[in-house]
Formats: sequence, structure tokens, C-alpha cells
Amino acid sequence: MGPDRGGRAVWPCNRPQPAAARPGGEGRAARVTGARATEGAALAHRAGMLWRIATFNIRHGRGLDGRVDLEGIRRVLERASPHWAGLQEVDGGRRRSGRVHQARWLGMALGRAWFFHPTLHRGGAYGLCWLGPPVPPAGSGVVAVEAQPLPSRWEPRACLWLRVSGFGPQDEPAWLGVTHLGLGAAERRAQARALAEQAARLRQEGPVVLVGDFNAPAEAPELAPLRAVLASAAAARAQAPATYPATGGAGGEPCWVVAAGGGSSRGAGGSGGGPRRGDREGAPQSGPAIDLIWVAGLRVVELQVLDHGASDHRLVQAVLGCL
Repeated sequence: MGPDRGGRAVWPCNRPQPAAARPGGEGRAARVTGARATEGAALAHRAGMLWRIATFNIRHGRGLDGRVDLEGIRRVLERASPHWAGLQEVDGGRRRSGRVHQARWLGMALGRAWFFHPTLHRGGAYGLCWLGPPVPPAGSGVVAVEAQPLPSRWEPRACLWLRVSGFGPQDEPAWLGVTHLGLGAAERRAQARALAEQAARLRQEGPVVLVGDFNAPAEAPELAPLRAVLASAAAARAQAPATYPATGGAGGEPCWVVAAGGGSSRGAGGSGGGPRRGDREGAPQSGPAIDLIWVAGLRVVELQVLDHGASDHRLVQAVLGCL
């Protein structure tokens, strides 16, 4: 799926185009939704919407028990129920994961649109993935897809960007990026600089959200270029919860990590996702917070961390709202 900056809808292979995205479909869509009062109500609703955006390094589905089990990854994502999930270390037909195209499998299992960008071809593909909402909000859709190569010293690195419409009260688009930075500080510095330059350009078109495994905490010196353009979702917290390593959840089930200094809040994630009353909660563990969410043009309502045993990284989710 190549870059498309022309404003046309871009859809992955497991989702049919809606009527408005097909040639000649605009008139039919307008007749269905066309009343101005309805459009005004939709805009007002969108202004108050909260978006759950997650980042999750799935380690090709290999859990803490050493077994590759995509069903465990599916359960974690279903429990968190993000609108958009950016995944790293996703296999596409590699022997170690049973030749399964994992982005496609997860998309089909969860009923979500999926977008996959391979950064490495070695006995199959390996790379980054976005999973979209199971039921996209009215007026929301992917209108552009871009893969940004990053300067890399060893393993090839990249960022997969989606331009998603319907993120603001005026139906403005937002850019969502998912990435996975290198293991060396000098390499990460060059990659952060390239990402910051791209984010600054994209910010001129609307809000920007960048998620991923950065292999460094948000305050690391090499990530300074990103801090100059974007705000870390964890910046307002006295202490960011550890995101690595995952420790298995509670009783073998995914559990939300208690926020440092006062517990996790309830209900901020909107219906269908985030912590709820009666959930099991795990105590915060020592370790780095390297799975990060960066934001510009949106406000951070809450940061949530889900512990589990399906991978070696915890799932991190930000609840975002309009400014």
C-alpha cells in the first residue's frame, strides 16, 4: 500500500470500501447523512469524544511462557479495546510464528482494519502494524498511508503513518504514527531527529500522535528532538509506570497497573475500553517506561498500562480528547 496524499480513501484488503469511498458513492452517502442538523450534531458529539490510542510490542506473539500464541495477543487487545492500536515486532509469514501473517490474523480475529509495513524481509516479513476501530466513528476513515524510512545502523527501522479523518470538532484529520527505534543511543538520536522533522511537517495539517517502542524513556537525551515537537503522554505523571518487562498480569489474566501515587481512574476511557470497576489491578513494577505515546494538538486525559503474559512488553494506552 503506497503513499497517497491526494485525499482518497485508502483501505486494507480485509475491509470493503464504504459507499462514500467508491466511485460514484459520494451522492449516496450524502443522501444518507445529508441533513445539516445531523451533521452539526455529529460534529458536536465528536468535539466531546475521547480516543483510546495504544502501543503494543507483541514480540511476534511469543508470551512469557515461550510459546507463540496470537490468541493471547488478541485477548489483551480485546481487553484494552483501543480505537487505534500501533503494534511492533509483527511477523508476516515467518517460520518461527507458523508462517502466519499476524497483522491479517489479528485484523480478522478482532474485526478491525489492518495496515502492515514490513521493515525486514528475512524468511518472511517483519515490521509494524496499525489496527483500526472495529466500528469506525461516523466521518472517520483513513485517507493516506505513508511509510517513513529511518536512519538505521543495523536492523532497518521505519515509521508507519496513517492520516485519519474525523479527529476534531471540525472534522480535521490527524496523523497517527507507529515506530520502533534502535538499540543504540546514537542511532536513536538520528531516528528521533528524523521523526521530529516529519512530525513538525505533519503538524501543519492537524494533530499528531506517535506511538511505539522507543527503547528509551521519554526523558532520554537522545529523544530531545521529539520533546521539542511533541509532548509525552506520561509527562504530567510524577512517575511513569514501567512498561517493560511485562510480568504476567494477575492470576494469569491481563490487569491494569495501579497508577503511581494514587491508583488508576475509572471511566475516562469511554465505553468499551480502559479500566472498569471490579477490574483486577496489579502493583507498579520497577523497570523502564520505554513504550511511549507522543501527542501534539490533542489533550491527554489519562495514561493506562495493561500488564499481561502474552508478550514481554506491556500494552500502553492514552485516552485523548480535543483541546
